[in-house]
Amino acid sequence: MKIKSIQAFTIELKPNIKTTPRVPKSKDPFDTNGMVSPMKRYPNISRSDWSANWNRTAVIITAEDGNWGFGFTLHSGATESIINDHLSNL
Repeated sequence: MKIKSIQAFTIELKPNIKTTPRVPKSKDPFDTNGMVSPMKRYPNISRSDWSANWNRTAVIITAEDGNWGFGFTLHSGATESIINDHLSNL
């Protein structure tokens, strides 16, 4: 089976919440409470300083026989370009 096409595009997977959360959401969008991270040892550096606020990349791969697959990954800025500009031409 040979790959016919590879297409990557940016998607946003933020849920549309319709119920009231049991725990109030933090006002800090980069709150790391409860998250284990090697950066926690540096209290003067917040998560917003070291994390990219990118959307995700979705990928559709189609084979010559019509079979297809779908997947997604992080960091759309880098991965979408690598997939569309390099991998899709192989």
